[in-house]
Order: sequence, then structure tokens, then C-alpha cells
Amino acid sequence: FVVTVTAVNSAPTITAIPNKSIISDTNSGPLSFTIGDVETAAAGLTLTASSSAPAVVQATNIVFGGSDANRTVTVTPTPGSSGIADLTLTVSDGAASASTTFRVTVSAPAGQLSVSKSGSGTVSPDLSSTVMVVGQSYTVTATPAAGYTFAGWSGGVVSSSATITFTMTANLTLQANFVP
Repeated sequence: FVVTVTAVNSAPTITAIPNKSIISDTNSGPLSFTIGDVETAAAGLTLTASSSAPAVVQATNIVFGGSDANRTVTVTPTPGSSGIADLTLTVSDGAASASTTFRVTVSAPAGQLSVSKSGSGTVSPDLSSTVMVVGQSYTVTATPAAGYTFAGWSGGVVSSSATITFTMTANLTLQANFVP
């Protein structure tokens, strides 16, 4: 009788990566994961990446680091983007593969708005407790108190109009100027 032994190739392994939130125009920093295979040394395994939303994260902006079994991935969103991308990392030994998918949520950076007043009057709406999104437009109106007139805006926006629409930048300062 004849015994035939057939080699079996076990698929490699890759550990899960938790979902990650990233501010636009920054990166994730290195996210750790581990790869392995029964038949192939970790240094001989191949890693590839794909993105469900290239407008948010391009596959070329998914960069691997580390060595042997201990690996990292750094994700850099497409500049100026925001949204959600499901990223799939695949490890292959040339014959079999395994994948893990995690979600990256990219949000626009928040900005700090400082509104001050010179003289007596109000600025509405009061945006002091609002999360300001860089790149988004906002409108405010200066209203003088009794006995005062509005003299104009100074700071990050210069205008003589009481109502202004501005595009938020990282650290924007506005001053409403009122004179008696």
C-alpha cells in the first residue's frame, strides 16, 4: 500500500486594529499589529493595503513600519479631506492570505475663535461655546448699545459692515469696535 503525504499551507495571521479617528491634515501615528505564519518567517510575508474611500485615505498614504512579527501602520488622510474610510490590511505568504479591516474617521480640525469688544455692544450669535470647524463659514452681527455706534471689525477680518461672514481659520481673533 502507498501513503501519500500532501503539504498543507496554513494561511498567515494578522491581528485586529481598533477603529481610529484622525484630524484632517495630520496622521494616525503608528498603529501596532502583529503578523505570523506557520510555514513562512514573518520577514518573508507581504503586506498590502486598500481603502474603501480614496478621496479620504489613498492606499499610497497607508505606510507600513516595523519588522518581523511586530508591525505598524501609519495612516495619512488625503489633504483637506474629511469622511470615513474602511482600510483593509492584507498579509500574504504567496499562496494564502489573511486580512483585517478597520475604520478611519477623518474630521476637519477645530479652531479657536476669540471675539472681543471695544466699547459697548453685543456680538450675536455668541459662538464662544461652539466647536468651530476650520474651513467652515460663519456669520456674526455686531449691535451697538444705546448711545454707541458700530465703528467696524478688526483682527482677522477687517470690515465696516456690522454683519460679516468669515471662514474659520485655526486661531481667529475678531474685534467688534463700538464708539460713543
